[in-house]
Amino acid sequence: MVRYCVKTSLRIGGIALFFVGAFGVSACSSAGSSVADIDVLEADEAADSLAQTSTYFVYSRSDLRRCMWPICGGDYVKRVNRVSTKCADGAYAEDCYVSGVDLTAIGFSEADASKLTDGFGSGLVILRGKIEQRKVNSWTVSYLVASEAWVGQAASKATGLFYNVTDNGLRCFAAPCKSIHEARINSSLDQEIANVDFAASGANSKQVSAANSALSTNDGVIVAGTNYAVSGPGGKANALKASEFYLRALPAKKAPVCLDASTKGVRYVSGSPMKCAAMMYSCNAGESAFSGTCGCGCVATGVTQCGDKTCAAGEKCNELETFPVQYSCSASK
Repeated sequence: MVRYCVKTSLRIGGIALFFVGAFGVSACSSAGSSVADIDVLEADEAADSLAQTSTYFVYSRSDLRRCMWPICGGDYVKRVNRVSTKCADGAYAEDCYVSGVDLTAIGFSEADASKLTDGFGSGLVILRGKIEQRKVNSWTVSYLVASEAWVGQAASKATGLFYNVTDNGLRCFAAPCKSIHEARINSSLDQEIANVDFAASGANSKQVSAANSALSTNDGVIVAGTNYAVSGPGGKANALKASEFYLRALPAKKAPVCLDASTKGVRYVSGSPMKCAAMMYSCNAGESAFSGTCGCGCVATGVTQCGDKTCAAGEKCNELETFPVQYSCSASK
């Protein structure tokens, strides 16, 4: 059983709700095929930045040694597509022992983190992150600290190599059209392909539709599968046949937190968003207006509103993430 750490209380929403039922299926492997640890450019391939495709891991095996956790009793993980993995001590091995998986940075609730961790242990989930050393009591142990979680949609055995695929925006008059960018995971190899056959994985029409929609997002879709050749009036191209595909799991967006009316310089003209939408409200001299889900009101000029807080004098507001949106005040330079 993979152990996990989590400190937040958000719920999985959006895409995550769509595939949460997949965790109930029986265990299946997502190890796929491995490739050499040195990239070699192939025909029609160019070099992508490793920063875009690196640090993806899959579950390898349970630790069956008989000793006390956290020294034993954890699990082994390995890099996707690779024959060796760099462990926390700097040494390379076929796979690396970790005492647990830490999903804290992603922001899932404890219940949802448990489902994702179980999914990782059964081969349904790919985690992006890094293996780090940390202290547990008097021991120095390794954890897989995750920054992204990707959940398999078809609950099928993943075979072939793993790729991240995105819509590159190309549109053609004749097929095949190389409209999809295919980047091999944990590699700098990439190419432009004409199509991804998501249905070949056994996924249902709703899951396939979600994958096609995700192609146009920055995250794209992770696909395990094999390339094959297609041809048509526009010439020849490669395509990708999926044995399994993965969509990124995101926590639900946090509910807005209203500005505290007791904060100096803040006052609400109305606490009702409906009234705010229907009326023209005015602020006193030296105040600027704000509105939204929490209602409408005024904040004194010179006070910087930053999410659910107001910044101190001389501070600016920084948006840390686009989803879920988080803000932080910092000193202006």
